[in-house]
Amino acid sequence: MKNFFLTESQLQILKDTRHLTICEPKMRLERQQPGISADLIDYLGQQVTIYGPDQKKYGQAFLEAAFETSYGDPHPYLVSGMGFEADTGGFQQAYREYWAASFPNEPLTLGTILLVTVLRRNA
Repeated sequence: MKNFFLTESQLQILKDTRHLTICEPKMRLERQQPGISADLIDYLGQQVTIYGPDQKKYGQAFLEAAFETSYGDPHPYLVSGMGFEADTGGFQQAYREYWAASFPNEPLTLGTILLVTVLRRNA
C-alpha cells in the first residue's frame, strides 16, 4: 500500500472536506523519488495510508486522481481542487508566490510540469 505524508494543514483539509488536492513540481519529486509519477498512476483507484508530519498513521484514503499538468495551462480539476473554481490566473498567482517561497533556487516557467494527486478520505 502506498503511503502519503501530509502536513498538518493538509490533514485538516482532508478531515474537513473529505477531499485533498496536492500539487507538487514533478522535477522535485522525481529527484527525491525517481519513478514517483508512474508509481502514483499505478495506485489510481486504490487505498493509500495517510501519515502526518509526526509520522503517526491517520488512516486511509482513496487515490482518486493522479495526473500531470503544466503551470502555464493548468488542468481545470487542479484549479478548482485548489479552491480557485475556474480562476486560472488566481491559481497561477498563488502558486507563483508559493513557489518563490518554497523553491527559491528553481525557476518556474509556463512549461513547468506539476504532479497532481487527489485524495478522498474514507467515510
